[in-house]
Amino acid sequence: MAEITDFISTASRDLGEPEHTTRAATGVLLDVIRQHASSSDVQTLLNAIPGASSLSGPVVQRSRSSGGLLGGVLKSAASRFGLGSSVGTTIDVLGQFHSTGFSTHSVGRLASMFMGFVRANTNDDLAQRLMRDVPHLGGL
Repeated sequence: MAEITDFISTASRDLGEPEHTTRAATGVLLDVIRQHASSSDVQTLLNAIPGASSLSGPVVQRSRSSGGLLGGVLKSAASRFGLGSSVGTTIDVLGQFHSTGFSTHSVGRLASMFMGFVRANTNDDLAQRLMRDVPHLGGL
């Protein structure tokens, strides 16, 4: 059974990001999953991947940035053009990634790699439910 540190090391190497920022960004991914997925799916995920529970919540120190001034402008524009709150939420999530020092250009690849890791270490049904319940995973 692979541990979350295995994923972080691999993702850091493959994405060319420092390990400490990849660790923090993975914590953001887990936080987003915790906020949107069912509690039973979150528990299944955390039980299946040793060390994952230590990355989410207050253990990972980072700013809860909302995307700054540009993020506020983009959320306002999204609202004005009727694009809904999901755009604003995605901007909030990207702001959280940015606050870790992780390259926002690599976020989509990190999310994709993480979901592949979830599939390999749990099952495809869990991964599909997470993608359904946490739509921001596919839009990053």
